[in-house]
Amino acid sequence: MVEGRLIAISDIHLDTWREQDPPGFEAKKTAFLEFLDWVREGSGCQHFAIVGDLLDVPQLDHSPVLPRFHEVAAALWNIMRSGIKFHYVVGNHDAGLIGLDVAMAHPPGELAYPGLSVRCGGLDVWLEHGHIMDAWLWAFLQYRASHLAEVPPAQATQHFLPSCSGSPQATPASAFIYETIYEAMQWRPMESGFTADEKRLGLRVMSQHLDDDFADVAASAPPDRLREQIETDLQRLGLTVQDLQTRTDLPNEALALFMMVGARYYSVLPWRRAAKCRLRELRDRLGPQVRGLIMGHVHEVDCYHWESDGQTLAYANCGTWLTDGGGFVMVDQGDLRAFERRWSDPLPDLD
Repeated sequence: MVEGRLIAISDIHLDTWREQDPPGFEAKKTAFLEFLDWVREGSGCQHFAIVGDLLDVPQLDHSPVLPRFHEVAAALWNIMRSGIKFHYVVGNHDAGLIGLDVAMAHPPGELAYPGLSVRCGGLDVWLEHGHIMDAWLWAFLQYRASHLAEVPPAQATQHFLPSCSGSPQATPASAFIYETIYEAMQWRPMESGFTADEKRLGLRVMSQHLDDDFADVAASAPPDRLREQIETDLQRLGLTVQDLQTRTDLPNEALALFMMVGARYYSVLPWRRAAKCRLRELRDRLGPQVRGLIMGHVHEVDCYHWESDGQTLAYANCGTWLTDGGGFVMVDQGDLRAFERRWSDPLPDLD
């Protein structure tokens, strides 16, 4: 590990920008390239980290990545050539990078899963995307995998047989990987809509802490208005939080709560609690020198500090570059800070 300032971003999802905002796509892409130039020339950092989900790897249509995003790849390569250490933590949208290695004695970049440790100005921080703690994501993945059809051995081995002709069906392995694992981890149903059964499953998982006010981590956090709104809607429907958690026959009217319950599940307070738990686990495993945790995944910029055994610990979330976002996290001289900004905002002067 090397001392120095670190800049971290996450959840850029740049392959969705054009379809989300066709008129503003070129301006946003230009602003992101300018941000990467600022990292290299104006941020004063010695480390630059992308904490997952730069774009979908593999692409949803299985097309090559580099030809479409060569300008970003060139900007990242310029950062590495400048002497800044580049770190990439694999997220759920780029799970195809898991296991990739670079055959160099001293590679200019570091690719890691599930996370990596960096020392910055006397502060050891752990960076991970955050999806390994996402119970709803894993429940959804398990649900999808459990509905994969069985394939008879004779069909699965047809490409080995002399009778094979034409185009045989996809092997179970490829069907499982591309049609189940990547599709589920990349949240493709968010674009086309979850089924009613999937929404029932989501409500059962994501409502587990609806009764919790998270008072222990609420300092400096925005008001938790979603909880009040969900409670009001449950009363109107004649349902309870326990009904969401236990009933398998929730009426269709209750499924309208899915997005709101999900928004609360991915909000600041639950993930502060999760981050505190995760950092405690990391310190038990890696040692008490790890005093900071940086994540992404939930698309909410946040920074939270607390005391533990006479030490100040910290968690920060990089937010996202989706819609109008453009946040980042900085670690400098032992201090961890989060910058909530729009992509169109002027780049900050950190000196």
